[in-house]
This record gives sequence, C-alpha cells and structure tokens, in this order.
Amino acid sequence: TGLPPTLFDKIGGSDGMRLLVDFFYTKVLADSRINTYFTDVSMARLKQHQRQFLTLALGGWTDYDGKGMREAHAPLKISATHFDAMV
Repeated sequence: TGLPPTLFDKIGGSDGMRLLVDFFYTKVLADSRINTYFTDVSMARLKQHQRQFLTLALGGWTDYDGKGMREAHAPLKISATHFDAMV
C-alpha cells in the first residue's frame, strides 16, 4: 500500500506485542509497590485487553471493545507514586 510501517509493525506485529506485554507484566508483578493491584485479576484476560489496546494505539488493527484508560483505572484510585512505578 506504500504506507510507512506503524509502530505496531516495527515491534514485530502480534508476536512482538505478545512479548512486550508479557515482559511488562513480568516486571509489574515483581514490583512490590504495585503488584497488589493485580492480586485478584485474571492476568490472561488483562494481557489480552492490553495487547488489543496497545495494538490499536500503535497503529495495528484489532477488535478492542474495552474501556478507555481513564474509565478503566478510575475505580483503582492510583496514586502518583504508583503511576510512576508503572511507567
């Protein structure tokens, strides 16, 4: 199509996204400052949502139908310290 590759393409498409999300949550779950947010969370479901969300955000195509970032995280009352630990 002549379009430049998207960031999604540049990270390796779906395979790269899977590796990226798995690596991210390995780090998150090992971090005692924030891992308690994920105690009762289905990590398989969360990773699937994260892959879908990031695929769209990085220029790929997916059928993501989840909530937006603000709506999804509002009930968690995430502090600035916890936010900084995630990013």
